Amino acid sequence: MTSTALEYFTVDLRGLRAALSARAAARDGLTESDVLRSALASLAEARAARAHIREQVEQGLNRVTERRRRAFGLSCQTAIAISEFRST
Repeated sequence: MTSTALEYFTVDLRGLRAALSARAAARDGLTESDVLRSALASLAEARAARAHIREQVEQGLNRVTERRRRAFGLSCQTAIAISEFRST
């Protein structure tokens, strides 16, 4: 049986308590903690989506680089050297 690792952290709510209370009051049965938990979950989803998009863009760039390397008949080492030179 595998156990899920729990992560504990502290959140600074200075200046946010009123907004959390108002949001919780607007939704029956929700507590401030529920609202905060929901906001953190949304943030985690947004970060995961951004990471996925970044990965897709990098894969696309790698495909373009590979096509260019083949089109010009460059070796992998030459293509890597050109890529590293451009990134500096």
